[in-house]
Amino acid sequence: SPRISSGWCANIGPHYLHNKRDMPTHNVLMYTIPNCKYCAQAKEYFAEKGIVYREIDVIANNKEFAREMIEKSGQKTVPVIDIDGTIIVGFKPEEYLAALA
Repeated sequence: SPRISSGWCANIGPHYLHNKRDMPTHNVLMYTIPNCKYCAQAKEYFAEKGIVYREIDVIANNKEFAREMIEKSGQKTVPVIDIDGTIIVGFKPEEYLAALA
């Protein structure tokens, strides 16, 4: 069964769709790992702003997602956020808003 916490609404295979608002107008993916302070900050920020995203836990899911994250970002650090093809590494609210504009 899917993990449940504030802001989570549906399990989509190995991904989790967050926020109970309408379907996203942007394609937003967030690559995370458990117990990551910056991942938690990014998730909280997205929830506060009403940004709908899919989370991919690169540890809980198969290694293919970790490779995908590294290919996109060139980084092994998280969070890696893909907003309509714009890759942002780390907790950078100003960059999130610019990519969503």
